[in-house]
Amino acid sequence: MIKQDLEEIKQVVKEGTLEVLKSDEGRQVIKEGALEALRSEDGKNAIVEALKTPEAKDIFMDYFVEGFHDVVVPVIEKYDERITRLEQKIGVNI
Repeated sequence: MIKQDLEEIKQVVKEGTLEVLKSDEGRQVIKEGALEALRSEDGKNAIVEALKTPEAKDIFMDYFVEGFHDVVVPVIEKYDERITRLEQKIGVNI
């Protein structure tokens, strides 16, 4: 296999992977697979070992931060507004 063929294959795999990650069905399959892996002892051990690599740590942190901002930050902001309104209503600063 020549270098150009290898690069073309890598590009096709990358595009296909991105397409799966963009689809609701693809994300659901990945989620279910990850949950199944977390339920098994071998799966947990494999994930822990994989996360020990520098590359995996970076990827995990990127997704964790992204997920935190997508999910947790809006919840914090929502309740922060409610707390502020309650503070104003009762005239105290908690």
